[in-house]
Amino acid sequence: MNVDNPPVRTKRIFVLQQLPVNGKAVKRLANAAYAWLEANKQTVNAMNVFPVPDGDTGTNMALTMKSALEEIKNVPEEKADEMLNALAKGALMGARGNSGVILSQIWRGFARSVEGKKTLTSQDLAAAFASARDTAYKGVGRPVEGTILTVAKDMAAAAEEAVKAGADPITLLRKVLQGAKDSVTRTPELMPILKQAGVVDSGGKGLSYLLEGMLRWVEGHQLKIAETLAQPISAMKLESTMEAVEEGQDYEIVVDFRPDKVLDLQEFYGELEKMGTSIQVGEGEGMYRMHIHVPTDKRQEPIDYIETLGTWTNIKMENLMAQMDEISAKAGKSTLKFAPVVEGQIAVVAVAPGRGIARHFAELGVAAIVEGGQTMNPSTADLLSAFEGLPTDKVIILPNNKNIIPAAKTAAELTGKKAMEVADAQFCRT
Repeated sequence: MNVDNPPVRTKRIFVLQQLPVNGKAVKRLANAAYAWLEANKQTVNAMNVFPVPDGDTGTNMALTMKSALEEIKNVPEEKADEMLNALAKGALMGARGNSGVILSQIWRGFARSVEGKKTLTSQDLAAAFASARDTAYKGVGRPVEGTILTVAKDMAAAAEEAVKAGADPITLLRKVLQGAKDSVTRTPELMPILKQAGVVDSGGKGLSYLLEGMLRWVEGHQLKIAETLAQPISAMKLESTMEAVEEGQDYEIVVDFRPDKVLDLQEFYGELEKMGTSIQVGEGEGMYRMHIHVPTDKRQEPIDYIETLGTWTNIKMENLMAQMDEISAKAGKSTLKFAPVVEGQIAVVAVAPGRGIARHFAELGVAAIVEGGQTMNPSTADLLSAFEGLPTDKVIILPNNKNIIPAAKTAAELTGKKAMEVADAQFCRT
């Protein structure tokens, strides 16, 4: 063996075992973490059932890491604290979804713990994992165990035990990774919805992939090709998980803002809990990123509330129900259970603006739902396709907006069935 030029794997392990971790090492480890998560993000996506099964946790975490890496491209490599601060800033500004916001806070906690440190010892790393855990928990309105938070907590515990045993940085990384993997395996025992779907927590799994990528780089293993195959969505028990989803998660709202004064987090969480659920708040350098899931009729409330606190700089809104419908369609499963229709029975077709209202209609016995409302009027064809295949010739259409009534009347006229929209009382008398 050429002693002056040892194999890459040997060189990396030697450097991290013998020397404290500096900014350059942090940069290399972060890039490796992203590469391995990117390679395995579809596996993480396929496990995504909490807080809603929208199949994007892996993608969100990967995009969050990609934003973090963009931020550190030109950062000097001498100081570990400067590299981690930039990494945390980039992660916050690019945070996507629940998991992305929490991941950004894990990096924020890591960075805060190492302020003023050019290089990091095992003791520094253990303290950083503990700070990451605390910051992540603090950023969640209602922490839920069996999630990425639990995995972060178990990682911190593993790091503490490793330091007590006198571990060097690379040995500590191995111990923390094993702690993360063990924690991920236990998540179904802490959250029944995971056990119902036959998966582990997706956010926790994504976090373990980040750590695994770091270790794979140190040991000289490839990072571009995933070693495991994503579980097909069709293999998941989606019907049971859809039923277990907490009500009122029709839209995901993410707002970046700067408050005019010091933010009272307890009061902030309290106000947001009146509007929705799945609340996360990321913070860094005076900028906040708020994440919340809300019912359709409250999708403007978080934005209006934040405008009373300061100035928003960016707003993102996504229709979670539409995402879930798309996933369910790919799996060949319906997310709503409609009343069975028999020949001669009157079938009711309702127009609903969101999944929450649609679910209530389904519970009341409607035969079909057409998505629509004030700003998304369904077409005549949309209405016809909802009831043409039903095994009855009697149909009532319930439009939920005056702009939809003309399309409903036209659909009733074009079909060969005895159909009417709700304003026509004659059909009700026959």
